[in-house]
Amino acid sequence: GVDSFDHVFECAVDRVLGTEKNKAVFSPRGEWSSGEKSSPLRPDSILNNGDTYVIIDSKCYRYANEGYRRESCDGLPATDSIQKQITYGDHLQKQLVLKGASAKVYNCFVVPYNKMADYGKKRRTDEFLYYSGLHATANWRDNRYEYEKIYVLLIDMRDVLEKMREYDHLAEQEKLLELVTKI
Repeated sequence: GVDSFDHVFECAVDRVLGTEKNKAVFSPRGEWSSGEKSSPLRPDSILNNGDTYVIIDSKCYRYANEGYRRESCDGLPATDSIQKQITYGDHLQKQLVLKGASAKVYNCFVVPYNKMADYGKKRRTDEFLYYSGLHATANWRDNRYEYEKIYVLLIDMRDVLEKMREYDHLAEQEKLLELVTKI
C-alpha cells in the first residue's frame, strides 16, 4: 500500500510518456553567494524525440471532477507550478543553445480523468490522452516561447496503469507529441 497516490501516478506517467531516465541534465538549481548549490528542481518527465522536447508535470489532481465537468479551472495547478514549468523550459532552452542544438520545447500538465465517466456536456471519448482545451501562461512574461504555454492534458488513469506494464510506449509518446504540436 501507499499513503499517497500522487507519486505512483507520477512514476506511471513517466514510464509511459517519458523517454529521459537521467533527469539531472534537465534540473535547474540555484546557487548561493557562498558558492553552495541549492537543491535542484526536478521535472517529472521529459519526452524527447530528437527535434522536440515535451516537459511533463504529472498532477494527481481532481480537475476532471472539479473543473472539467463544470467548465471551470477548479482543480488545476497553481501559479507556483506554472512558474516551475516555465523555469524548466528556460533551463532546457539554454542547454540546447549552449550545445548549438535546436529543438522545439513544449510544456504540459497531465492530470487524471476517467474516459468512461460522464462529464456533463463534454463529449465522451475513448482517448487514452486528451487535450482539455486549456493552457496556462504567466502574465509577468512575454510568452514568446512555445514552452511558456503549459497545456492541460487529461490521461485515463486505468489506461496509464495498464500501459505502464508494457514494454513499448511509442504509440502513446507519439500521441502526446501529436497533441502538443497540433495545439
